[in-house]
Amino acid sequence: MNITELRERALEIGKVTEDFDLEIEELQLEEEVACFAWKHRKNEDNGIWIEISTNGTLLDLNKDLLSPSALIFSEKQLYEMAIDFVLNHYPSALQQFAFEEWKREENRGYRLSYVQKVEGLALPHTGFWLSILEDGEVVLFKYVGMAEDIRIPQLIMEKEKIKERFLRELEMELQTTNLSNELYNFTGASSKLVYEPSFPFSYLCADGTSVLEDVEEDTEEELELVSPPKIERLLNELIGFNEDEYEKIRESDLGDEIGSVWRPKNFTSEVEGTSISDFFQKRNQLTLKFKHDKKTNHLRGVFSFLDRKGELFLNEEQCKKLALEFLFTLYPNADEFLRMVRRISQDEEEGNFIHFHFNIHWGNVRNRFGSAWIGVNRTTGTIDHYLGPDMNLEDLKKINTKPDISIQEAVRNYQKDFDVKLEWKIEYQDHTSHYVLVYVPDFPRLEGKVAFIDAQNGEVIVSKEYF
Repeated sequence: MNITELRERALEIGKVTEDFDLEIEELQLEEEVACFAWKHRKNEDNGIWIEISTNGTLLDLNKDLLSPSALIFSEKQLYEMAIDFVLNHYPSALQQFAFEEWKREENRGYRLSYVQKVEGLALPHTGFWLSILEDGEVVLFKYVGMAEDIRIPQLIMEKEKIKERFLRELEMELQTTNLSNELYNFTGASSKLVYEPSFPFSYLCADGTSVLEDVEEDTEEELELVSPPKIERLLNELIGFNEDEYEKIRESDLGDEIGSVWRPKNFTSEVEGTSISDFFQKRNQLTLKFKHDKKTNHLRGVFSFLDRKGELFLNEEQCKKLALEFLFTLYPNADEFLRMVRRISQDEEEGNFIHFHFNIHWGNVRNRFGSAWIGVNRTTGTIDHYLGPDMNLEDLKKINTKPDISIQEAVRNYQKDFDVKLEWKIEYQDHTSHYVLVYVPDFPRLEGKVAFIDAQNGEVIVSKEYF
């Protein structure tokens, strides 16, 4: 099918009305896939994304709708409609794949999924899944298909021996963390001192062999921030942002953050194509992006697409001074919480940017989630990239960093619910992939897996399972 026929096919599948404008249209001949995207004229958040093969078969559908219609079907009717949708596009799908789940989704109707199974176990990234709203509208569909390279082991080690190996290699690291009720089940304050369980291997193969965790070659050295630098410029000056010379072109609600995109006034784009590359170029070309905390308006992120090139070529020490000035402008007591990590690579030293990485600590204990990255443009002296901590550093002061629970007791609390199970995993190697059967930690009595042990009261903190 040619691009015109594929577009008509996509319009039919997505039920795209005249209220939508085409934003992306790209035919990828090598992958034999055509991609299309439409946006609603009056609401940018209302869009439709479709991928179809060059023979017209639906591969991916994602519809962000303003709201479902008032029409509501029963759960049984919705299940039948979901099955009909799949069979309309893939008549033999129910024979190829095994039922995985049908479940209620928060604010999105129901989710149906089928997977390929081997040895009674599901193969990840196979089969298909979809989401259907109460009015019968299929708003999400993804077809992945069958696995190609499945390597069944000749030997499967006894489960108890594998379990013993896991527990023998178990490690516990003391750290502070800030937990979210959306991701974890816990009691008390969200800022805690915890032990995090880990193993020196990524997983154990079914035959008992192990795959070691990747170890970074670059060594890290953490340096304390001794004294605050002299603050010579305002924050916007360090970023190189004069609001009078820019206009805000977009603003997005990012949960607990607000994202805004700014562009120089009187900008005119010369990009006219509809490819995916053209789409991102139109959205990003000569923009300056910010992220601010929704409650405090504190700056959490900066990313420049301005392609700024000046006449300077600052050395590392000069860039470090600018990075620290920027950091202490945002956090006047940064030296209480942050330590600098500097990784040196030849490519970076010869480029136009020098990046600085800061880890978060409190009371000589490393914080689990949280760091800051600052990229200094050595040709202009501006801060072109910044990714800040996604937490209020002052909350760390509420944490007592002396544990009441020993490592041995934390290990015992972890072991109470610990088990192992077999599952298929995709292994990537030399630009190819294959499936291997592995043993992984399992917590059958819990609704999730053990993520941490509270270092003050020994509470088992469970991460919620999301599919």
